[in-house]
Amino acid sequence: MPYAGGFYYAVSEAPNTLRLPVILLHGAGSDHLCWPLEMRRLPGYRVLALDLPGHGRSQGITLHSVEEYALRVIEYMSIVGVYRAVLVGHSLGGAIALTAALRFSERVAAAGVISGGARLPLPKPLLSCLNDPKQIPQALAYLEAHLFAQSARRELIAKVMNGLRRVKPEVLVSDWRAATHFDLCEELHNIDQPVWVVTGTADSMTPPVLAYYLQKHLCHATVQIIPGAGHMVLLERPSALAESLLAFLDALPFRLGGFR
Repeated sequence: MPYAGGFYYAVSEAPNTLRLPVILLHGAGSDHLCWPLEMRRLPGYRVLALDLPGHGRSQGITLHSVEEYALRVIEYMSIVGVYRAVLVGHSLGGAIALTAALRFSERVAAAGVISGGARLPLPKPLLSCLNDPKQIPQALAYLEAHLFAQSARRELIAKVMNGLRRVKPEVLVSDWRAATHFDLCEELHNIDQPVWVVTGTADSMTPPVLAYYLQKHLCHATVQIIPGAGHMVLLERPSALAESLLAFLDALPFRLGGFR
């Protein structure tokens, strides 16, 4: 797992492929380890799972806006020699992928939004932490009750929450602040790349209505709603998610050398 320009990332290589690389972007307070192996090892694709600045093992500080994160992702692409890629993100990572597709259209061939939307409205228990980081424990208790579907395994919930409890409060606050300012509702029509959108029916953080809004306002959206999955659909239904992403990627009309 290499470093490049202060960025830490995991890479799964696909030898001799002409397909565009896929870059995975984690959500708030997370890192590349949030991605299950099914997503990090997509057959036939080079997949790079990135730790955003100030997260995981990447250097730097956390940022306060999705726009800044999108710019840093493009910088990372330049550092590792990737001119054009498919960006796929979970929650805040999906907001970064959409923003990069809008602002840097020549660098982003397609985008994926998992458990996200054109906005990321934060519940009041999270918003309160923006002004009082001492309320982080209450916010984490709220997340434990709302990130997962009722059917989620107890050990999965414990693993995710233990990871979040180890995150520095300032990282969570910065990411949540970035989420509060994210809003592409008036600009979605300017994104003309293909966009893959997935959410779970049991997602109370970013419910399916946000996915349907993307479907209505994006030029080329593919939407899948996964029954019974919560906000952490990537961990609750990893095989279904990877299968859906592969189908989306395989249907894209372009490769590294141009169009098919």
